[in-house]
Amino acid sequence: MIIIILAAVFLLGGAYLLFARKDIRKVAQGDDSRIMSYHFPVTLEVGEKATVSVAVKNTGENPWDANYRLGALGDKDSFITPTRIYLDKGEVVLPGEVKEFRWELQVPYRLDGETSLNTEWQMVNEGVGWFGEVFCQEIKIKAKPIDRSRYVCVSALASADPRRDYRQFLDQLCRHNINGTRIFLIYPWDHPAGEHFDLLYNSGATGDFDEEKLRHLRDYVAYARFHGIEVIISLFDHCGFCYEESWRNHPWNRRNGGPIDTEAGFMAYREFYMKKYRPLQYAAVEQVLKWTGDLEPIYETGNELRTDDGWGFEQDIIEYLRGKGVRILSSNSDVVWMILPLAEVMPGVDFYCWHGIGKAAKVDLRLGERYGRKIWFSTDGARGKWSGYQGRPGVREMRRLGRLAGERGFSIEFLDKLYDIEGKQQTEVYKVLK
Repeated sequence: MIIIILAAVFLLGGAYLLFARKDIRKVAQGDDSRIMSYHFPVTLEVGEKATVSVAVKNTGENPWDANYRLGALGDKDSFITPTRIYLDKGEVVLPGEVKEFRWELQVPYRLDGETSLNTEWQMVNEGVGWFGEVFCQEIKIKAKPIDRSRYVCVSALASADPRRDYRQFLDQLCRHNINGTRIFLIYPWDHPAGEHFDLLYNSGATGDFDEEKLRHLRDYVAYARFHGIEVIISLFDHCGFCYEESWRNHPWNRRNGGPIDTEAGFMAYREFYMKKYRPLQYAAVEQVLKWTGDLEPIYETGNELRTDDGWGFEQDIIEYLRGKGVRILSSNSDVVWMILPLAEVMPGVDFYCWHGIGKAAKVDLRLGERYGRKIWFSTDGARGKWSGYQGRPGVREMRRLGRLAGERGFSIEFLDKLYDIEGKQQTEVYKVLK
């Protein structure tokens, strides 16, 4: 009895390859193999593809025909890859001969950070059994670097909703080499219909910040960065004060616990821009920097900040951010941008984003020539004018805009209500911008 126990311990504690070969030979008599060489990378980036190979020697008694193939152990693998690698058509590998199997594998997108993945392979006589040595290779997975030479940005505002799984959306961007996306910290419009969310604030307008949402924001930015995607965080917003549909959900509205007690429109946003609210506004910025600053996103001062009061407010936010050493983006569709030099209107920022590009013809080439990589063009503000999923004219216009941006080296953002978090309706945009 003692001998049997010791033998069992020896087998379980011995080499896995020996245990696998001993087990398989019972069902695949005469089949055997040995791993002679292999070519696998040591590291790969998330989503990266690689051509790999394994050379296997037939050390058994049986020739290998079409029924023999190299198989992913357990019929699955940590990588995106075929689970069977076949012999060439009509090929036979005789005992003593070596067969090199060559195929492509890809790192999956659904990874939260740096890790190591194993890929395991063994010969299989299909329908008879597995046999021979097991090949196992560990590959370290690292982040996809962000290409900052030019940004191609696709934004779906619902992707920032803490109730949604944003990873599917960001995986889609990574898959199509889209290297930017933009989210609003305040987005009080219904999206989708019948729902509303606000990423940063619940009662944040009174200084009570929601750590769960801030943690979600950090996870979002970290996941995007690992996948080679720059995140533009829009800190504040002008438009949400202007319309009743958004103001009724707005966190700065007194009815929702905020400090502003007025109707939507001029009085609401003018009140928001007042100096007396700077401590609260700076506190909000500080919270975002605390949770995301080390991940180095781009901070947009605010969406469509306008009027003299709005520009004064924006300058204060720019000065505050400059003291933190972060990258700053200013965005607008106001005509003053087309008249005055941007560097005079909004000094101290790293990027300028011109909104409302409903057609390629609206891209102002003078801005691009004057500011080069600092200028972005965005379809934000032109929502509803794109019909890419309803008729060919919209598709053609998107293609023209995408081609123009690519040829001139401009950064570009596509933002449209037709985009959804699952990415079901974004295929055409990806094709245009790839």
